[in-house]
Amino acid sequence: MIPEAEVTIATEKVAFTKIIPSFLPL
Repeated sequence: MIPEAEVTIATEKVAFTKIIPSFLPL
């Protein structure tokens, strides 16, 4: 049984690393 909090955090981290670069002109 996986805690929902861990799933949410993992999902947010993935989204974070994919969304941030799109906002930063490199």
